[in-house]
Amino acid sequence: MKRSQHGFTLIELVIVVAIIGILAALALPTYLDYIKKTRLSEVLLALTPPKALITEHVTTTASFPTAAQLNWSGASSAYVDSVTYTKVSDTEVSIAARVRPGSIAADIDGLQLVLTGKPGAGGLSAGAVEWTCAGTIPQQYLVAACRSGA
Repeated sequence: MKRSQHGFTLIELVIVVAIIGILAALALPTYLDYIKKTRLSEVLLALTPPKALITEHVTTTASFPTAAQLNWSGASSAYVDSVTYTKVSDTEVSIAARVRPGSIAADIDGLQLVLTGKPGAGGLSAGAVEWTCAGTIPQQYLVAACRSGA
């Protein structure tokens, strides 16, 4: 009489658990980095309204606005602590967004993303502003448009 096997042996179950553990160990850090990048996209998005106001002002007046002319009070959100505008000179402005402490991850909280605007091709009289990203946020977490060399 033949005896049929029902279920899995202990060694088969241990092998399956080990494989799942290895896959989880590889996937978890990648997933956490993805979450950081996603939340940091909101920080970059917070820079969009003042950037649009600056570009509009340059288009109409051919000069960078002062903070009073910009008439923008800043913004905050779940991941953005503050957004500030600074007119560095007649040929350079910057918008900085600071990551809200305790909102994303310990290695990113409190850091900032800075957009620097300078006259583009044709100068300010053509209404052209060229934006570059900088700041203290590690390159690996920035969107492709903000990474140096991208």
